[in-house]
Amino acid sequence: MVYAPAPLVDPTTFLARSVGAATAADGMLLWCPREDLRLLVLWGTPSEQSADTLVAFMSAEIKPERGRYRSYVDLRRLEAIGSAPFERFLGFMRAHTARFAAQVERSVLVHGGGVTGAAAAGYSRLVGEPFESRAFTDPVEALEWLCPGEDAPTITESLDTMYDRAAREEGLAARARRRLRADLKDVSLQRVAADLGVAPRSLQRDLATAGSTFRLEVRAARIEAAKEALARGEDKLFSIAIDVGFASLQAFSDAFVEATGERPSAYRARLRSE
Repeated sequence: MVYAPAPLVDPTTFLARSVGAATAADGMLLWCPREDLRLLVLWGTPSEQSADTLVAFMSAEIKPERGRYRSYVDLRRLEAIGSAPFERFLGFMRAHTARFAAQVERSVLVHGGGVTGAAAAGYSRLVGEPFESRAFTDPVEALEWLCPGEDAPTITESLDTMYDRAAREEGLAARARRRLRADLKDVSLQRVAADLGVAPRSLQRDLATAGSTFRLEVRAARIEAAKEALARGEDKLFSIAIDVGFASLQAFSDAFVEATGERPSAYRARLRSE
């Protein structure tokens, strides 16, 4: 089989017909070159939206009518792992352990040590091993173990090519979102634009093209940070509101309800019950 880079399609199209296609969404690339092989690359700081896209894809893949497959996950380019996306993914895995045991033949995690090595170790410890799984630091060695006899160097090269394309096409809007999620201390338009090396008007124009505004992106980043804090511990809601940049608990609660459909206290209670 020839493992040439696949065209990137939107997530909806990919979910409808994944074999032979690839999709990318905010720090995540999925590629299914054949019926029994799934490859995933994560980079930067994946958002909860990325976790939702991944969970939607995995939900389709573990249906009984689907055949068994092998899974490759590349964590080498991760910069950080938020607790909300991780809990979303972990909760799904735990809830469907039996289905994964039936569908997945074997799996590999490729990491680069540091935060990615910790993520690989933490994943294996928390989920367990419902299927045969190993961790590697070399992607070619990982694919040689996962798919003996296949052209591992070519698969790796094609996957890297698609990653380069996906990261490049994320554009200025995606870079701004990552910057906001990484640091909420100074979120003025001028400061963020300067950090990205562009003019404020260029950033506003790119966000408008993406169907957003700088104000909406700041609020979204604050909500994401609040979700992280709610999932992480016992901090009081008022403290979380101030820490992520809201002027009052009421302003925080109203924005959180508008963004998620539930109050912060209900969101935290739901996470604890899952």
